[in-house]
Amino acid sequence: MRKERWSDAEEYFPGAPDLAIEVIEPYETYSNVNAKVRDWLECGVRLLIVIDLGKQSAIIHRSLTESTHIDIDGALDGGTVVPGWTLPLRDLFVP
Repeated sequence: MRKERWSDAEEYFPGAPDLAIEVIEPYETYSNVNAKVRDWLECGVRLLIVIDLGKQSAIIHRSLTESTHIDIDGALDGGTVVPGWTLPLRDLFVP
């Protein structure tokens, strides 16, 4: 008997993920990124990390009104969504 893989499923999970990560593309406008942030959070995502490759920074969104800016010397943090998970932002950017 073959074990079913997620890609074999006929339907998608009917809810929002707890954690989403959005990477800003060089051509994206801030209004486009803000619209994506709003969409993710309004759908029920509990933790959204937006990574800006050009500025080597990130913003952690926990709601539409709660966000934290992280610079290259800071660390991403999973908070209560992914307890114990941290990642120094510098580790995302290979010199």
